[in-house]
Amino acid sequence: MKPHKNTRLILQYIAFFILFILSAMASNGVIRPFGIGLFVGLVYCRKNIWLLAPMLLAAALIGEFSWQSILLAGTAIAIITVAYYVHYLLKKRMQAWHLLIYSFISQLPVLFIYGLSPERLVSGAVCLVLGTTYALASCVVCHMVLVKGIRYRATAKEELSVGMLIAALTMGLMRLLVWDVRFGYLALGFGYLLAPRMLGEKGVFAVVSSGLGAWAATGDLAFLALAAVWGIAAYTLRLKHPIFALLVLVSTDLACGLALHLYDNYFYVNTLLFALGGLALALVPPKVRHTWEKCLEADNDLGVRYLVNRNRLDLYTKLNGVSSVLTDMRLVLEGGIASLPPLANNKNKLAKELSRTLCVECENRPHCERVLSASTAVAMYDLISRGIELGRLNQLEMPAFFDDNCPYARRVVERCAALLDDYVARKEVCDRVDDNKRIMCEQLSGLGGLMTDLATEVKQVVSYDTTTEKRIIEDLSNHNVIAKECIVYRDKGLATAIVVVRAADVDKPDLDITLAKHLGKMVLKSVTNHTAGWVSRCYVTAPPLGLAAGQAASTKKGSEHTGDTFSVLPLSTDKTLLAVCDGMGSGIEASGGANAAMALVESFYTAGIDDESILGLINKLLVVRNEDCFQALDMCVVDLRHKYADFIKLGAPESVIRRADRIEVVEGGALPLGILENVTPKVSRVPLVAGDMIVMCSDGISETIGVDGVVRMTEQNPTTNPKTLARLVLEDALFVSEDDDKTVLCARIFDNV
Repeated sequence: MKPHKNTRLILQYIAFFILFILSAMASNGVIRPFGIGLFVGLVYCRKNIWLLAPMLLAAALIGEFSWQSILLAGTAIAIITVAYYVHYLLKKRMQAWHLLIYSFISQLPVLFIYGLSPERLVSGAVCLVLGTTYALASCVVCHMVLVKGIRYRATAKEELSVGMLIAALTMGLMRLLVWDVRFGYLALGFGYLLAPRMLGEKGVFAVVSSGLGAWAATGDLAFLALAAVWGIAAYTLRLKHPIFALLVLVSTDLACGLALHLYDNYFYVNTLLFALGGLALALVPPKVRHTWEKCLEADNDLGVRYLVNRNRLDLYTKLNGVSSVLTDMRLVLEGGIASLPPLANNKNKLAKELSRTLCVECENRPHCERVLSASTAVAMYDLISRGIELGRLNQLEMPAFFDDNCPYARRVVERCAALLDDYVARKEVCDRVDDNKRIMCEQLSGLGGLMTDLATEVKQVVSYDTTTEKRIIEDLSNHNVIAKECIVYRDKGLATAIVVVRAADVDKPDLDITLAKHLGKMVLKSVTNHTAGWVSRCYVTAPPLGLAAGQAASTKKGSEHTGDTFSVLPLSTDKTLLAVCDGMGSGIEASGGANAAMALVESFYTAGIDDESILGLINKLLVVRNEDCFQALDMCVVDLRHKYADFIKLGAPESVIRRADRIEVVEGGALPLGILENVTPKVSRVPLVAGDMIVMCSDGISETIGVDGVVRMTEQNPTTNPKTLARLVLEDALFVSEDDDKTVLCARIFDNV
């Protein structure tokens, strides 16, 4: 162990010993109920019992040097040590309730060791109850400080337990009395200024708890009333310099003691000690005070959450701006699409161009124009028409005008053929450029729509449910699941919860059970690992329906590569994409086309682009990729929250839905992808209920047993396992033929509540 760790450990146990002494001294002169509780709490947090035992015994003797103190401390040490060793041998973790039982048993001697008179029995019973309660509070506080960490939000139980410890320790401090001088005033002056500054409103509660302990120790009710006044004053002035706040507190104490005579036994030296304690805090360097405040700073969640909403509004503005930019870019690109007309529609322009290049300087042009009674472009028009009609051009196929009047007929034929070939080549290049521009326009349109949807979503102000957050943290703490933070907000009736827990607690079922208790059934949306062993888990309200999928597939007999591919892709917690893509034919080319189409489908849907843009983009990309490779695409987007499915079919066969009382067929339709430049899919929306079974298949199934065969197999096999049903349908089709790739994809809809 490194030296600095040794020093830290030694200082830690010195602090434990001081706290033992203060707990042992916490008394009103009749009963001492707090001596054992802190020992129980430290044992619960796995501190070294062999070091704590002698410290407890010494502290008990300092608090009250008597055989009764030795008996009480010794009994507690003996019982808890034996119980600790038994738990160790049995390898059974010692829970807090175990220690409370052992603590209660160990304190039973207090009922009779001070006498058996009625008064002593009553005081002993009070001591027993307070001692057990203090042991419970010590377990909670020690766990919060030594295990959970003091920087994280405390639960209501932890706050009450801290208040009890503060009251007990203050009671011990105020018993440090020499000639009417209470040395506890030093600590009070320091703590009364520090607590509200570091803890905010909770610091006032700490000060009042301290006043309660002072009242219990002295019997002077003025301590409790003044503690409340001092706490509120310190909280109000916490942003001022500590000296200013100290002057207010000391002035109040002097006025109550000297002028109003509220104290039973006022002594000005105590006020001086109070001032010295506050002055000690004022003299602490600001840098050190700032470090302390960061360790125990007041809850600033409201500021952080306001910042989140502020950032969402800023993001909304930026996303809207990006959407506008994408729209403008699309309009510019669309304006630049000026396709060359087909060759047959541009004969006039070509004729004029040919006439200009060949006839302008020709000495025979006047003669030709007299014969034609028009420009030579008229003759060129007939020549170009002949070339387009025949698909080729030579001198023998020229119009008769050129044989009779043009001395350069051969050159005219060559130039005309070259002009036609050049135009065809230019049009092909121009069409490809325009296709690329159209693809970019559709991409920009889809991205613009996505940005607009995102902007609309983030514009909504997030309303946090702080009451539920606090309850969740408290319940998790009760199950030993330490939550550093919990954020709950609701939108459109749906709850979202983000919980930051220790990595060791991530897999505990109590986490999901607690969230379900307060928010209803939730599903995990995302997980983020942080440094220092913390994990963020984001949950959303579970949709009312769930989906389970299964598939079965086979390859064409004699082929190594299948032209079918399928996908089951969760798009969100609400939506799932089911897709079957059938590349026309079989083998490596069909497989490559099907995989490319499916990869595009998955990528675009994952990005959140709308259906219409997705299908248009995929079709154009596949046309550009390979004009002779077509894909039949069968998609089903299942919305589990709104209970419907959108079937989107391009050259795909029918799908089948098995209901509780009937079989429903979803019609196929439309041409496959990659045939025409523009496609219009067949889209059908059908409602869903729990118990429905969706069956989708490729052409290899439908062309073998037909939709009637799929209906028959689905109706005759009432299995609820989608993989089993897919296998049965496939086996039925394979029994008939193995001459094509075959794929069956099934999905069962079930109740998720």
